[in-house]
Amino acid sequence: MKVIICSDSHGAFAAAEQVLEQQPEAAAVLFLGDGAEEWDDLHEIYPQIPFYPVRGNCDWGCDWPAERIVELGGHRIFCTHGHLYGVKTAGTALLEKKAAAENCDIVLYGHTHLAKIEYREDRYFLNPGSLRQPMLSLSVCMTLNTFASLAEVNVDSMVNYLGSQNETVVYLDPECDDATAQAVGEKLAAMPGVTNVQFVSKQDVLNTYRNYMEDYSSLWDEFENDNPFKANYRVSIADLSQMESMSKQMQAIQGVYSVTAPVEMTNVFVQVQRSVTKVGRGIVLVLMVVSIITVGSTIRLSVFARRREIEIMKYVGATNGLVTLPFVVEGLAMGLISGVLTAAISLGGYSYMVQASDGLGGVWEMIMGQALVPVSAVWSTIIPYSLIGGAVVGGLGSMFSIRKHLNV
Repeated sequence: MKVIICSDSHGAFAAAEQVLEQQPEAAAVLFLGDGAEEWDDLHEIYPQIPFYPVRGNCDWGCDWPAERIVELGGHRIFCTHGHLYGVKTAGTALLEKKAAAENCDIVLYGHTHLAKIEYREDRYFLNPGSLRQPMLSLSVCMTLNTFASLAEVNVDSMVNYLGSQNETVVYLDPECDDATAQAVGEKLAAMPGVTNVQFVSKQDVLNTYRNYMEDYSSLWDEFENDNPFKANYRVSIADLSQMESMSKQMQAIQGVYSVTAPVEMTNVFVQVQRSVTKVGRGIVLVLMVVSIITVGSTIRLSVFARRREIEIMKYVGATNGLVTLPFVVEGLAMGLISGVLTAAISLGGYSYMVQASDGLGGVWEMIMGQALVPVSAVWSTIIPYSLIGGAVVGGLGSMFSIRKHLNV
């Protein structure tokens, strides 16, 4: 006997119809809620298939029962959506009590959108997952991963840009001679982590201020004979987190009068960068685990559906590799398709964000320091990351599931 068990289609009429088209001789359809509109229509199209639905938390105005017991093939099956039994928070604990009270040997539920099958105390507990799963969920998780990584890239770019605009200024002792001033510049350039050293003479400083304050030219003329400014070196540092310690080293160089560095502001930039990196990597790790569980849940149901076929293959001498290969291929294909969707969604969404920031007329750059990293700089990373990441997640999810449920 073949029975169709579906849940949480949420408007996916085409996917639901495809299920019925593939199984026209099914003995019954057990629908577990959240998709009343499309399944009402499908029941009219396929009236020959007995239909046993229950309503879900999103089936507003539906007159289906919240739960029901169906007897098929010698089994007593308890059907519910699951939201009334807290399956998202309490798992199947309340369902176990209900099934025991009703003397049911099979419990069907949905709501969590994660496919799952368990056998405990002589009962099967089965959640078919969502008809929109798993590739949509996998694509969503991977897309969120991609945007978390893009946020990290943009914050790094912003911090590096702001750091390059906040140079360390090393003022020379007014009494030092040219040889000492040159020696200071050479020592600064030789310091590890220094990327650029630019000498600014006293006259250069005076000319700069003169250009800024042309209305007071007579005042600046008096400074020609008695220049109050100090010659200095403008120093750029690669690692902004080292600015404070390097400033102290610069101060110790003979011929240096003082060192001015935006240490406090730089520390804020560095802390923001580190925080975003930690949060972004945490999000990536969590979503990777969720993605692997999603694939594993789908493969687990596939294993269960083909368990008799697998037993026969083992009886006739099929190797573990031969048994597991189709499921690994299924997981890889699922991951690769999700990777393609992820790349398309990520590139499209990020392109829109870049265009939107450009359309603000420079406001974004004024607030953040510079524009978003262009799409041309990240597309060559997003595409392989999405495809390889999808394949890895699909492969790992299928292998973990197979090892657990096939004992191979």
